[in-house]
Amino acid sequence: MATLGFTDWLSMIGTFSVVMVLLVLTLVMLKKMGPNLGNANGKRIRVLEAHNLGARQRLLLISVNQKQILMAMSPNGITKLDHFDSTKISEDIQSEELQSDVSSDSRKSFRDIVSQVIKK
Repeated sequence: MATLGFTDWLSMIGTFSVVMVLLVLTLVMLKKMGPNLGNANGKRIRVLEAHNLGARQRLLLISVNQKQILMAMSPNGITKLDHFDSTKISEDIQSEELQSDVSSDSRKSFRDIVSQVIKK
C-alpha cells in the first residue's frame, strides 16, 4: 500500500482550492446576471423589478407591449394588482420629482407606494 507524500497532499489541496474558487465565481456571476438573463433585446416580456416581501412572497413589475403590470406572487398563485401605461408612469415620476423638489419631505417608502397603487 502506497503512502501519500507531502507533494501529493499539496497537489490535492491545490486542486480542491481551484475548484472551490471556480464554484464561488460561478455562483457570484449567476447572482449578478440572474435577473437579466431573460431580458434580452427584442423580447416583449421583461421583468423590470422584483421585490421580496417574505420568504415566498414577491412583488413583480413586468413590462409587456409598452404596458407595465404590477403582480404579486405567492405559493397560492400569481395575482395581477394593477397595470399602467409606460408614458403614464414616466409622467407620474416626473410630477412626483417636481413635488419632492418643492417640498422638503423625504422620499416615500416602498410600502407607501404599493399601498397607493393598490388603492387606485
